[in-house]
Amino acid sequence: MLAGRLLSLAFLLAPARSQAPIDLPEVRQDAGSMDCAPAAAASSILWLRTHGFPGLWADEAPGALVEELARRMRTRERRGTFAKRFLTGVESFVRSRGLRARRLEYRGRAPHPARFGPDGVAPDAGWLRAALASKAVVWLGIGRYRRQDRGGVLRRESGHWVSLAGVDVDERGAAGAASLVIRNPAHGAPQSLETLGTEPLADGILAGKEGEPEVPAAGFSRIVSGFKTRRGQIAVVDSAVVLELTP
Repeated sequence: MLAGRLLSLAFLLAPARSQAPIDLPEVRQDAGSMDCAPAAAASSILWLRTHGFPGLWADEAPGALVEELARRMRTRERRGTFAKRFLTGVESFVRSRGLRARRLEYRGRAPHPARFGPDGVAPDAGWLRAALASKAVVWLGIGRYRRQDRGGVLRRESGHWVSLAGVDVDERGAAGAASLVIRNPAHGAPQSLETLGTEPLADGILAGKEGEPEVPAAGFSRIVSGFKTRRGQIAVVDSAVVLELTP
């Protein structure tokens, strides 16, 4: 009996097993455009199409899918896609295909409809890993922030959407703590999956536009390698969207 208890305790204390990154197809945003959100969404939707949901999209070419998602997300030419529009756009698209989302959930800093989750909850690695393990698809919003004069405030200057392929592994599937594997839709990004190194933020405040709620930065992840920023900027994974479809 004691041996059984020790075995159970060892199982609970064992580190989470790494999952090989999923092979997300390459979908690019147009050069100079702000359609990273629909391009990232299209990559994961095309992956779902070949993993149990062929009715999601019939056309082999991704361009029309990006346009369809951009319309539903109300992507703006100069301002890109807000998190709330990303969520409602994906929701609208899934319904238009006659499918249901078992789970469409948001974690992060940005304002969003309450039905997608509570406000200000950080998208931690365990939550992201569990989502991929359940065969859901995950999208990340990466904000570029700059430290303000007043104590500990990071003000968001711009952002970028990517698709998540793996957690705590690299693009080859080798285990590595505090890393995210992504498919980056940016024009000129590598054609292969990319690995981002991360570290947790311990304190501070994440702030968006003037008038938006500010949230504690503790628990959010800062990107320390693999993602381009301007001098003085800090990249933070400040949004995550999980979509799990009902078979």
